[in-house]
Amino acid sequence: MKNRKHVTFLNIAMTFIARVMPVYGPLFSRAREYSCDRIAQLLTGSDGTREMMCLSAGRHLYKYVDLDDYLANAKKEKGLFLWLVNLMASHPIMVKRILALADPIRRSGKLF
Repeated sequence: MKNRKHVTFLNIAMTFIARVMPVYGPLFSRAREYSCDRIAQLLTGSDGTREMMCLSAGRHLYKYVDLDDYLANAKKEKGLFLWLVNLMASHPIMVKRILALADPIRRSGKLF
C-alpha cells in the first residue's frame, strides 16, 4: 500500500494554508477524502459502497437501496449546480464519492 503521507509536517502545513484559500482549501480536502476512501478499501477488503450508502441513506434505509440502480442514475448526474456545490464542499458529494468507490479501475474521484 502506498503511503499517502497525510500526517507529514508539509501536508499539515499545506492544510493550514489551504484553509484560508477559497477554492484550493476545499479542493485539497476533497482530494484527501478520496485517498482516505481508497485506503479504507485496501484495509477492509470491502469496496465501501454499502458503507457510504449507510452514511447517505441512513442505517435503516440503506439496506433497501438498489445499488446498481443508484450507480446508473449517479452516472447521469451532471450540471452547473452540482459542479458549484462540489466546488465549494470540503468533502466530495456523496454521489461522486460512491461512484469513485465503485469504479473497478480505481481511478480518482472527480474533484470538480
